[in-house]
Amino acid sequence: MWDFTLTDQNGVKRSISEFRGNYVLIYFGYTSCNGVCHMMLRNISQALKIMENNLDRITPIFITINPERDTSNHLKNYAKNLHPKFITLTGTPEQVTAVLEKYKIYQFKVEADETMLDPLIEHSTLAYLFDQEGVLVKLFDQSISPTRLANEVKALFEEEKKKLN
Repeated sequence: MWDFTLTDQNGVKRSISEFRGNYVLIYFGYTSCNGVCHMMLRNISQALKIMENNLDRITPIFITINPERDTSNHLKNYAKNLHPKFITLTGTPEQVTAVLEKYKIYQFKVEADETMLDPLIEHSTLAYLFDQEGVLVKLFDQSISPTRLANEVKALFEEEKKKLN
């Protein structure tokens, strides 16, 4: 996993390396996104409910691509709509840009005009699943259902269990 440190919804500095030993599911987006971000985060949250017995093995993380708007305090309010296990992260524009570059996240900001309240940000829409060693094992796109997402992650857990036995 490509290490970084950002600030969570409670104002605490968090490093991705602290989650080693767990699977980590990362989604990049922004809170005022009117489409794919809400759908993907809802699907991940519902998948986590389905995976109830395996929640100690996975850490879901949402990283904003719009740190100017998505401050820690703003993310704290936003996180209330997500599964309680979610960690939401932000930082300075420079910190977030560095993370986006490490993960090769595409983004393009369309400045707001009189028809929009907020700028529109075109961006990558994949969720990244890393194993306990920080190796990328799977990418999920926005079309994945919560049930399929949960089943695919649980299947990886089962494969891991078989290797250990």
